[in-house]
Amino acid sequence: MKIIAELKRRNVFRVAVAYAVVGWLLVEVSSVVLPIFEAPAWTLKVVTFLILVGFPVALVFAWAFELTSEGLKLEHEVDREQSITHLTGRKLDFSIIGFLALAVVFLVVDNYVLVDEQAVDATNEREEQQSIAVLPFVNMSANVENEYLSDGIAEELLNLLVRLPSLRVSSRTSSFAFKGKDIDIPTVARVLDVKNVLDGSVRRSGERIRITAQLIDTETDSHLWSETYDRELDDIFAVQDDIARSIAEALKVTLAPEDAQALESVRTANVKAYESYLRGRSYLIRTTGDDTRKAMEMFRQAIEGDPNFAPAYAWLANAHIMMFRAWDSDPEHLAQADALGRTALELAPDSDVGHIALGFSLTMEERYEEAERELDAALRLNPRSADAHWYAGVAAYHQGKTERAAELWERATGLDPDEFRIWQVLPQVYRSLGRFEDELAASRQLEVVARRRLEINPDDLQTLLALSTAQLVLSKTDKAIELADRVLALAGDDAAILYNAACVYSRAGATDTAIAVLEKSFDAGLADPSWMEQDSDLDKVRDDPRFIALVERMKAGLLAAEERGQ
Repeated sequence: MKIIAELKRRNVFRVAVAYAVVGWLLVEVSSVVLPIFEAPAWTLKVVTFLILVGFPVALVFAWAFELTSEGLKLEHEVDREQSITHLTGRKLDFSIIGFLALAVVFLVVDNYVLVDEQAVDATNEREEQQSIAVLPFVNMSANVENEYLSDGIAEELLNLLVRLPSLRVSSRTSSFAFKGKDIDIPTVARVLDVKNVLDGSVRRSGERIRITAQLIDTETDSHLWSETYDRELDDIFAVQDDIARSIAEALKVTLAPEDAQALESVRTANVKAYESYLRGRSYLIRTTGDDTRKAMEMFRQAIEGDPNFAPAYAWLANAHIMMFRAWDSDPEHLAQADALGRTALELAPDSDVGHIALGFSLTMEERYEEAERELDAALRLNPRSADAHWYAGVAAYHQGKTERAAELWERATGLDPDEFRIWQVLPQVYRSLGRFEDELAASRQLEVVARRRLEINPDDLQTLLALSTAQLVLSKTDKAIELADRVLALAGDDAAILYNAACVYSRAGATDTAIAVLEKSFDAGLADPSWMEQDSDLDKVRDDPRFIALVERMKAGLLAAEERGQ
């Protein structure tokens, strides 16, 4: 204790603090000033080294010397009565406070300049980068059912263009929100924050097809490129490739060899198989049990038409997983999905869609290490894929890696700002992490996205439920319950819809209704206990004996079905 008291008396502690503050300030100032004078990079290292070396010297100096009224003397030569230690300490205190104030000012200014420079850089990069939105093509055919073809062509073009790293492409979710809307191009460009818009139309007559496409520069309201293709239906791939390359040329997007290879559309020699594939995609996006079954049938037809058509296998695998999760808990769906995903990769080893399908299947089989390898491969092959980030987040969430799931889903929203699935789950993930301000912000965004979708389809049950969830977070409980009641009346035996409705009732505190709806969802085929155990929407019913029993019954049912299948 005596040594500590002596260190205090000799101002060693004060000198240490003052030296540390001043030294840090000198390093920070040097890091800003030296580059201005184009000093060599090693100069800052020398300054830092000298400051570090001087630290123990300063402490020894403070111990060995004393400030007196007659000036600086060795400590052992000073009569304690002559020492003005107290005055020295006060001066050092004021000096430390002054230097700390300077440090704070420097930090604020430096941070402001850094953030401002980053913002300017980001703005400049955004302004310089070419951007485009691909609107859904208009179906001009006499048969309204050919809409799957016009939508499919536009979506395939979008999927080709999104692979070009030098081109920012508005997501399908965002672009297709304008489907059927009488909105002018400048408004579309402003809402989607793009410089260019591609729109077009498709007219089919028998086996003949006419595709008209035009690329519009929204800043000058001029046509950069336009073309009309009158072809046989089996020339559709050549047309898609030509449109994609023409857009790249018109926007002066420089194509590296790998970029040129990316501009190759889905290949199959059988145009009927491709039609079935597009039909399957159009059904699957509707996310209902009946539509998923129709999608599966279409993908099977595509495979029958062309057994080497890799994307059809991948999407059929996804459909099987959707069936398993929401409508039919038969483990055979997972076995089929696993086999289909592997076949897709055998046919197209570099297909991110194939890796996603297999990774999703392995996630549902709780083979998480293998699942992460597949999904990491998908992210490497297509780092701009919102789907790859979504499914990688699902795998993380199933394992309880909530921080990792949030990180992946946040990246996905950057790639696809209107990705509906992610805005549905992000608020509850933030709540689980205690990030309540983020939960509130994400809920506001979910409300915006949901209302935009409801303008197009007012009776979409998933969207109504999402809006209901957002209303809960925004303290509009009565409105949330009203929407959930409306959904429940229309849900029928759709297990996924029933489950999400139960989540709303749970969060609203309607425990009995939540349990009853979960039971109904289970009877309709719900089979995802690992998700339920992580889902924070069910926190208010988690300790209820009825919920615990339901989860155990679900697990037992899955185990029994697996044993029957072996």
